[in-house]
Amino acid sequence: MQTIRRIYLYVMSGIALGVIGVGLSMLLEVILTSSGVLQHPFETFIGESRQRLSQAIALLGVGVPVWAAHWWFVQRGLSSTRPGHDDERGSAIRALYLSIVLLISLVSWVNGAIGLAQAVLANLFRVSPTFFIVDPVNAATALSVGLGAWVFHGLVRRRDLAAGPAHEAAAWLPRLYLYGVALGALVVAAGALESIIVALVSASPAEGDYQGVSLLGSSITLVGWGIAWLGHWRYTSSLVAADDWRGSQERLSRTRLAALIATIFIAAGFTLTGIARTIEAFIRPVLGLEPGGNESWAGLIAAPLGIAVPWAIAWFAHARWLHREPASADALRGTHVSRIESHGVAAVALAFGAVAFAWLLGLAMDTLFGGIRTSDPAGFPWRAEFATWLSMAVVGLAIWAWQWSIVVNRRRSDPEDEANSTIRRTFLYLTMAVALVAGLGSATVILYRVVGSLLGATLTGNAISELSTPLGAVLVAAAVLVYHGLQLRRDQTLRREAPAVSAPAAPAVSAAAAASISSAADAVSPEPARDGSARRAERDLVLVGPRGADLDAALAAARAVLPEGIRLEEPSAEPEAV
Repeated sequence: MQTIRRIYLYVMSGIALGVIGVGLSMLLEVILTSSGVLQHPFETFIGESRQRLSQAIALLGVGVPVWAAHWWFVQRGLSSTRPGHDDERGSAIRALYLSIVLLISLVSWVNGAIGLAQAVLANLFRVSPTFFIVDPVNAATALSVGLGAWVFHGLVRRRDLAAGPAHEAAAWLPRLYLYGVALGALVVAAGALESIIVALVSASPAEGDYQGVSLLGSSITLVGWGIAWLGHWRYTSSLVAADDWRGSQERLSRTRLAALIATIFIAAGFTLTGIARTIEAFIRPVLGLEPGGNESWAGLIAAPLGIAVPWAIAWFAHARWLHREPASADALRGTHVSRIESHGVAAVALAFGAVAFAWLLGLAMDTLFGGIRTSDPAGFPWRAEFATWLSMAVVGLAIWAWQWSIVVNRRRSDPEDEANSTIRRTFLYLTMAVALVAGLGSATVILYRVVGSLLGATLTGNAISELSTPLGAVLVAAAVLVYHGLQLRRDQTLRREAPAVSAPAAPAVSAAAAASISSAADAVSPEPARDGSARRAERDLVLVGPRGADLDAALAAARAVLPEGIRLEEPSAEPEAV
């Protein structure tokens, strides 16, 4: 019953909040345009001011009472005098509602601020509307309404956290908002930075106005979403550094761990692409390729390099945070994190390198067996392909070799532990599965062409050129499949040959010693519990870990997250025999 009630209250609150947002936007629009502060950039029909004002009042007149009534019922359930108030505060439905509203309102006000800044600066520098069209009125209303909703619900969430710990979905859903916004803002800001670099290195007199407008818009977008990323990331960093329950939860949060790993993988991919494009810019002149259009050699080199460097900084910064935080809480967790990072980055690099190498093999077979891909007198198509895929192959395989050497060294130092690693086994199976699917797809294309030729079907195109790339893909997929299959087989063999670990036998105790221990134990009067019972619940645990693991750090981390009234105690010394 409580779940249905919560769904109803929060859904209706969300709908009413949307109605209020539309009404406030229309009201602000009328105020701004009527006062002459801002104007729409077009002479379009938007309705007479009084009509818009009446619509805004109608929406607010309906939305505000409905929202206020439902939100009052929601907040009443949080009162400390009501039973189940902690369940209400910690419900997944409430966390989902707050996270969705925070996300929508954040996107609204950040984009509104960016649009308003672009419109003001475009008007200040008298940019032609031909190149730049932003409605300052809509941007201002989105900024005002979105910021108000975001601040209000952010304060609501902070009050919830101040009241006590959150668990399960009530904890990870807001974290998903925080880290999702941080990652999304980072990607948008990096894209804006790329546009700035391209505009700077490829500007020409003929397109000066357009390039200036592009530079202006990208710069404001970079600042806006860069601030959004910095603010959310600093907030999460403050949670990690906290000494209370929030710090303990955040340091061990799987959502934070997943966000760091996802950022590392994305940053590694962009870094790899930027470095490959930079190398390609050096290869193209060697092959006799000239820059096209308004491109220049300086631009072809500076643009991708300017993208690779910021993404590389993001990559290594997040990798540092990734290793520092889990290792400080739990050495075993730090080992798992190191495995995930090295295997994940190796997978990204292997995907780039394998695809590029398959394409290069296809070009080589096309040349050797008389295909038409390299027969063009100008040589532009295949030379351009060769420059692109050679750079991708070099960078991809180089980064894969670097990360895979870390995996190999870890296996050499502790082969049994690595062979039993679920992370390693998952990587090997996934890599084999992807290689098998890619190989089967390419083999299907080859078989279709061969069977069609044997049956006398009418097939267009050159057979060699049609089959060269699928053949290259089959060869590379086979090599990847065989190599990782052998690695998996070695691990399985090692697991089968490993001796079974048996629990150590309990030391022999004489009858006299046993009687002494029993009488000593009976003589100890256990501390009465709060409920009046004479005994407390106990369970003996054994803390185990891989060789070299810091068990003291792991024990400290476990103690930090135990609920109130539960504690870990060191075993007391055995009583001496009488």
